[in-house]
Amino acid sequence: MAVNYSVQLFGNDTFVEGPSESFSDGQNFDDLFEEYDWEYYYDVIYTRKMRQLVYPAPHEWVVIFAFAIVFLLALIGNILVCYAVLRNPQMRTVTNYYIVNLSVADILVSLICLPITVVFDVTETWYFGNLACKLIPYFQVISMSVSVLTLSAIAVDRYFAICRPLMFKSTAKRTLTIILVIWLVSFLIPIPQAIVYETRPAADANRTASEYIFMTKCFEIGWFGTLQQKIYHIALVMVIYLIPLILIGVAYIMVCLQLWASIPGFDESKNQQHDANGSGANRTTVSQLKSRRKVAKMLIIVVVLFAICYLPLHILNILRQFPLFVVVHAARDSFHIPFLVAHWLAFANSAVNPIVYNFLSAKFRKEFKAAFTCCLCCFRSKRRKRKRRGGYVMNNSMMSTSKTYGNNYSTEQITMTTIKSGVHV
Repeated sequence: MAVNYSVQLFGNDTFVEGPSESFSDGQNFDDLFEEYDWEYYYDVIYTRKMRQLVYPAPHEWVVIFAFAIVFLLALIGNILVCYAVLRNPQMRTVTNYYIVNLSVADILVSLICLPITVVFDVTETWYFGNLACKLIPYFQVISMSVSVLTLSAIAVDRYFAICRPLMFKSTAKRTLTIILVIWLVSFLIPIPQAIVYETRPAADANRTASEYIFMTKCFEIGWFGTLQQKIYHIALVMVIYLIPLILIGVAYIMVCLQLWASIPGFDESKNQQHDANGSGANRTTVSQLKSRRKVAKMLIIVVVLFAICYLPLHILNILRQFPLFVVVHAARDSFHIPFLVAHWLAFANSAVNPIVYNFLSAKFRKEFKAAFTCCLCCFRSKRRKRKRRGGYVMNNSMMSTSKTYGNNYSTEQITMTTIKSGVHV
């Protein structure tokens, strides 16, 4: 009779089937099973196949390079945003405090989450242990939550400042309190994920995970495939994506209607014409209106980019909760590349915000230029000091010798002559 046997390699998920063997009814299957060289299979063939899967493919090197660019842009750009606001007292406004908070969240996710996520996405292996498996997804959700809640706070603040100025007045103290609440809520939202995330080694039950770390996974083992997991992830997308974006959209629609609508008793075109003739009296009103419009445009673009960058990741996270996705995901290449692209877009959002500030805000652009100029000057001054130190060395004996010479030669000439001739005094 013919028998197909299979060997469990990846926990309870994946099986590698062995060849069919024929034996008579009187032959013992256990004897046939023991004849197979399992030590050779695990030590040579298994390890070789795992390395082939783990080592980056040619297209994945492009992905690594793209992630590296995003990492540098996000880190440098957001540090410049924080520097610009903290350096210039005139830029310490309520809106800019929120923007700094947004940049801090982007710096956090770029430093902690981006490098580890790249390694895991490319190699499909979790090298960083069980504690990091709990913390990295936790901080990823914290960053998303802080970003979207901060954008919501900015939208609400702009709504009250422009549409209801008498109902609510923003202050620095109140803004800092709101930022603190945003971080506290963001730390609470992903706690269930941190509890259920664990590593699953891709090794045989008789072997330790340290022997075969290749293809080790990090996922929600504690409630994988349960109804609770589906409910949590759907609710998570609603709380940190859909509902805030709806709130932001409504707030900015009201703001735009107010800013771009005609002001009763005030004709902007006529007022600009009067200002050109030198007889206008509402120049401050026009300037303030233009400034608010520019800020509103910049913030709306930031929100739209956030929605676009995080949409693929949220769609894939929702699809992952349904059986159809599990069947399709069984093929390695079917959803591996979409997840790479989705993660890259999510991290790219952290890099694109400072670029938006640079192009749409004259104040940020001025501070960015000042920061680069300062860094360039510091670099040049350090180079000059190094050249001076390396050009010639003056010790006390040379200084004393140079003083004894007459006035025909300068101190520097005598010193350089002494050094070139090799004379030690």
